Amino acid sequence: MKTENLKQAKGFMLFIVWMLAIVITSCGGGQKSEAKKKLEETRQLTIQNLNKMKIDLEDRISYIDKELETAVGDIKVKLEAARTELNAQKDALVSELEAVKDATLETWNDVVKKASETIAKVNSKKNEVSKSVREMLDAKK
Repeated sequence: MKTENLKQAKGFMLFIVWMLAIVITSCGGGQKSEAKKKLEETRQLTIQNLNKMKIDLEDRISYIDKELETAVGDIKVKLEAARTELNAQKDALVSELEAVKDATLETWNDVVKKASETIAKVNSKKNEVSKSVREMLDAKK
């Protein structure tokens, strides 16, 4: 699963860089309206990808919530900590979603850079937490 998530993150970042290159090359001359159109297309695709990541985090949080129903003791404490961490990562994604929605042609480069950094961090934390939860629950069986 970790390899799949890394591939998704790398693919997403490559997509953003590719779309950014299109926007930048489209900005020359009197093509500002075309650049804005491409920015909007890129923005919508970026929003879709961030929403997919958010849904994935929500699914993982729901899984932990389900496991918490029967968890006790140390496992319950660790699952609650895992849920807190995943919620923090989800909040970071929501923040980036808002930044992407509000980005202008002038701020797009900075927004994409920060979003890419957040995506990498979220994927890393998500993988770390998921592995920990999986190992903990496997050991419980």
